[in-house]
Amino acid sequence: MGRVLASVVAAFLIETSAGQDAASPELEPRLSGSAQIGVADKYIYHGYVLENQGAIIQPEFEVLARFYSGETVVTKASWRLYLFSSFQTHESRAEVTDAMIRSWYEVQVETGIVLELAKHFTFSASYVRFESPNHAFIAANAAEFILSLDDSEWLGACALYPHVSWFRPFPGGWASSDEGSYFEFGIEPERSFGKSERPVTISLPIAIGLGQKRYYLGEHFGFFSASVSVSVPLAFIPSSWGEWNLGLSGTYYRLGRNVADSSNGGIRNESAFTLTLGTEF
Repeated sequence: MGRVLASVVAAFLIETSAGQDAASPELEPRLSGSAQIGVADKYIYHGYVLENQGAIIQPEFEVLARFYSGETVVTKASWRLYLFSSFQTHESRAEVTDAMIRSWYEVQVETGIVLELAKHFTFSASYVRFESPNHAFIAANAAEFILSLDDSEWLGACALYPHVSWFRPFPGGWASSDEGSYFEFGIEPERSFGKSERPVTISLPIAIGLGQKRYYLGEHFGFFSASVSVSVPLAFIPSSWGEWNLGLSGTYYRLGRNVADSSNGGIRNESAFTLTLGTEF
């Protein structure tokens, strides 16, 4: 791991040095990312309802460090780090008694490589680690591969931004689900309104989650979801502090029978709402 990180840093520094020598004003920043905090009424992951009571607060952070740019099939390559946590005031499965830790349900860490292919496709390969500070579940590991397409050049305002993903748990954790894989297919059309510098954006994410073998306890269908998300720029915040946005989303879920029975008391129709405050840099 140390050698890989050292190689990434070295390549990053070499490209940065070369870019400084060229002194081109058109060069994109080598570092980019986002941070946000969300407040939700439910925590639903891959269709499983993990929590549906109390306050749920979920901060997340992502950074990309680009270490390659070119004009071949691979036009960009970046190292990615993603951090996510879920704090839940109602956690009946917590095994610890300390009040501070008892509400800390999950820490999720993802790291890997992101490749931009032919300027339209994005492929990411990540290692995913799940920890539960309050011991609500045992630690688990997985690999995740995502391929997405930016089709806005061809479809314009009607672009669908489709994606497919494959999530494969490693042995250990997930109970019987480590015997199978998770597949997701989705689209996320969006429209922007208002000033081009800070537009209001409305997106309509739609996804379907499928399981292989026993990921969904023997059933292939995990869930179908359809969302409406609105993001409003906070123009009163100086741009030197970043581009801040306030978002609100509502999602309808149709759960598979096994998912509903195991995590939602057999209820197959579910909804979730999330309020977010975030920035990009």
